[in-house]
Amino acid sequence: MAAFSVDTIKCLTGVDLAEHNLPVMVLDSEKEGPAVWLFGALHGDEVNGVEVIHRIFKFFKRQPLKKGKIYALPIANPWGFELRKRENPFDLLDMNRHFPGDPEGSTSERINYAIFKFITETKPTVFVDLHADYIGAIPHIIVDRVKKHAQEVGEKTWEFVNKFGLTASEELEGYETEKSLSAALVNEAKIPAFTVELGGTNVISEPFVRAGVSGIKNILKYLDMVDYPKYWESETKIKTSKRLKLVEYVTCNESGIIKFLVKPGQKVKENKPLAKIKDVLGRTRDIVTAPADCYVIACTDTAVSFPGSFLFLLAAESPKIPESKKPKPSQILACPPKFQRNLQRVDKTWEGETKAEEPLKAEEPLKEPLKEIKTEKESPKEPLKPSKPTK
Repeated sequence: MAAFSVDTIKCLTGVDLAEHNLPVMVLDSEKEGPAVWLFGALHGDEVNGVEVIHRIFKFFKRQPLKKGKIYALPIANPWGFELRKRENPFDLLDMNRHFPGDPEGSTSERINYAIFKFITETKPTVFVDLHADYIGAIPHIIVDRVKKHAQEVGEKTWEFVNKFGLTASEELEGYETEKSLSAALVNEAKIPAFTVELGGTNVISEPFVRAGVSGIKNILKYLDMVDYPKYWESETKIKTSKRLKLVEYVTCNESGIIKFLVKPGQKVKENKPLAKIKDVLGRTRDIVTAPADCYVIACTDTAVSFPGSFLFLLAAESPKIPESKKPKPSQILACPPKFQRNLQRVDKTWEGETKAEEPLKAEEPLKEPLKEIKTEKESPKEPLKPSKPTK
């Protein structure tokens, strides 16, 4: 059996003089071969990856590792993990937007620098970053957009991605992710790396964990590091002739109650209604439509919308979005992750639905205002008498 050990990444010393280090799990076959990296909980509330890593290492208690090494950092952001928060609580930064880090930068940048340095020194063959997005999503992979000098590494990354067994899409065009960990590894260190999105946050979801474990076993089989009967493929995998690209993160303009008209994994045509936004009285305020022929990757986990609320993540083979529908670069950079705008009001009919009502304008009163209800015994109230002045 492979030798198991624990290494550490030194991060910082606390005010109580306690050392804050990150434990790295290492499985060594003691034979020359590939080095595979597994990485979890860089966002502290995304916990499925932790369980995926634990199960992979448990698998090798009864299964030999034929060659090479497996490195794993189960919880890369233990401070956010303990508080169930996405960001690093030391400086409230999203750690996955500050790689490769800076030894003289912010707290997160210094920690990231130590992490990035440790990873690159192990010379990984492939790096798998395990994340989570939404319960209302299919398990999927996001592949970073690569720079011209890293095209060869980008193609090698897709080679591994295609073996993982999940739907995969190229990152959103114009969305600033150059400083994510996987992007920095590909573009700066020239190491094949990609991000796997497994379900929602804060709770461990068995179907998503199984998908992550099975995909990693595919990678290990592909590298001939394990004897595994056959390649696994998710029943939710979207199969296309061309690579998928994320279209954009669809949001809405109205507050209300969301009625979803499509499901994750479903293919939709351009301008097909994706969701209705209703007000408290049940009247339709908006119809959100598809900006192109595309596939639904994820739906939001909430039933309530506000102006700018995220509703859908979409992907397409050859997304051709009219300029009028594309968000401006300033909007993309200013908005939080996954909050890009695409909303269209339509007045159409479709199967199972009636004609959409025109949204009410803020300055127009309701055509049928609510009537005041009076009881039979109600009598007019006497006006309040002025109080007597005090002496």
